[in-house]
Amino acid sequence: MPPVEILIIALPLATVLALGIGSTVRIERRRRRATNGAREFATRHAWRYEEESEGLTESFELPITASGRLRRLRSRNLLSGTYRSRAAQSWEFAATERTKGSSRSRGSTHVHLYHLAALKADRELPALTITSRGGAFSRALAGAPSQTTGDAGFDRAWGAKAQNQGVLRALLGDGFRARLLDFHGELDGLATRGSTLLLWRKGRQQAEDIEPLLEKAAEILRHLERRG
Repeated sequence: MPPVEILIIALPLATVLALGIGSTVRIERRRRRATNGAREFATRHAWRYEEESEGLTESFELPITASGRLRRLRSRNLLSGTYRSRAAQSWEFAATERTKGSSRSRGSTHVHLYHLAALKADRELPALTITSRGGAFSRALAGAPSQTTGDAGFDRAWGAKAQNQGVLRALLGDGFRARLLDFHGELDGLATRGSTLLLWRKGRQQAEDIEPLLEKAAEILRHLERRG
């Protein structure tokens, strides 16, 4: 084979390798930035930091952990402290999802990343789960009978479940629905588990997003305590 043909074949391979290495380096830099940011947040606010917290996210049985195709579930960069006089936590959840291929195509692998925040109430909270519609994990709510608030705009944006439809409508008054619509796009879901309120948003836990997510949690928790 003439040398020129060897060069034509080799160049695309070199390009593919370079792109792959570059992507890995960028992912590692972002991961390291998130870890360093969490450590700095802990130092600045006198919170506790844990690099890994095995089984933490799964223990709450949230829609984001419901897919049977998830592998390598990890809760990391856990921060624990006090926010607005309440026990609080913030962490990142990562999971790998492998989809099956068909006779004509190969399967694919996707890494899901979520930033979670949790605040503790003084008493048991009414059961409530709300997820952004259209997301892959909102299907986890499909098993229960359909519940609606009667607000078409809200019901298009969010899927919500409570003890029953009457309780759901009592919890989600006009003002609260409007506030959750304001949060749509900045928040991907919330759930109460016992006396704990959890919020989650897609993406890595970044230091600059920790307090804004906790502030949303504090506002929602105040409303649920009044309504519950």
